[in-house]
Amino acid sequence: MTILVWVGACSVVLGGLAAATQLDLQRLVAASTTASLGFVLIGIGLGAPSTATFLLLSHAYAKAHWVLVLGVVQAERKGDTDLRKPGGLARSMRWTHAMAAISGLAVVGLFPLGTFFAQEELLAWIDAVGHPVIFAASLVGMTALAFALGRAHGLLFFGPAPRILDGEEPDVRVAHDPVRAIQYALTLLAILSISVGMLSPAQFWGDLLGIERIDTVGGFLARTLSGPADPPLDGALRWRTIGACFVSTAVGLAFAARRYLRGGVRSAAPDAHLGRSSTRRRAGLRETLYLERGIDRLLVRPLRGFSRLLLAGVVEARLLDRGVVSGSAGIARRMVWSGLRRLQNGRVQSYAMLGVIALLLSVAWLAD
Repeated sequence: MTILVWVGACSVVLGGLAAATQLDLQRLVAASTTASLGFVLIGIGLGAPSTATFLLLSHAYAKAHWVLVLGVVQAERKGDTDLRKPGGLARSMRWTHAMAAISGLAVVGLFPLGTFFAQEELLAWIDAVGHPVIFAASLVGMTALAFALGRAHGLLFFGPAPRILDGEEPDVRVAHDPVRAIQYALTLLAILSISVGMLSPAQFWGDLLGIERIDTVGGFLARTLSGPADPPLDGALRWRTIGACFVSTAVGLAFAARRYLRGGVRSAAPDAHLGRSSTRRRAGLRETLYLERGIDRLLVRPLRGFSRLLLAGVVEARLLDRGVVSGSAGIARRMVWSGLRRLQNGRVQSYAMLGVIALLLSVAWLAD
């Protein structure tokens, strides 16, 4: 379980930093999901299944909303996922811009949206157990994730609009919001992503709201998980984690707003003003310190080559082809040939004997 906690903390930090430096929209979604699921691993490793499930549930609603809104944006950009390309969609896609802002804030957990209650409860668990390094790593991951989503929002909606160069034909197709059916569905999902955090407020927020102190998610999981629900975490501990969660998310969003929402010309090429060393560092963070490439070279490629050699060279060529296909066919062929060879021996006496035997069998069958 301790290893699981540390793996989750590394996933939070590396996933958040990778998301904060991504240049492709789909890779940004994948990196942000890695960071968010790292919090879930931390909760499982700390022995808080209710908190981990609550975080997973709230993240699922918020991330589903965000991904679908980004799908609308990608469709209007004609499938282009490069964040360095001009954006400027805020004016022509006002409703989509609002949905993207709500879903992004719900994913990062800005109070009181989306994952805030679950992330704050997880921070309280980490602080109560006594893991200062994990606590600091979680705050770093929250800040990086908030910056990443704020950066993506600024590049897509507040970047410079596409310019028409000399000699180019103007594109008469203007980006617009989706049809009403999609708007209704995304609006409903926005309401769910905002209110999902209120599923389990009673461990601390029940005192403020005047409701009974119960663990809704933990009570639901009590039928399938051994042990009691997560105990309540109150007092100065909870207020400290509330402040830390809010400040870390607000700092990331503020830094992204200062960098990518002001003076939108700079946001068209995020790495254009950087030097060679800074570009290399960002490339390393973008590739999660090249862990993915290392795993591919150390594990994936050798296993793929070994499987090809084993399956194609041994199992398929020798075992299946020679043993099963060719072997069984050869055995059947030899059995048929040996039987026919004995019957078709060219002797009239044998053929007469077979005729007599067939006649006797026919008479015996008719007599019965």
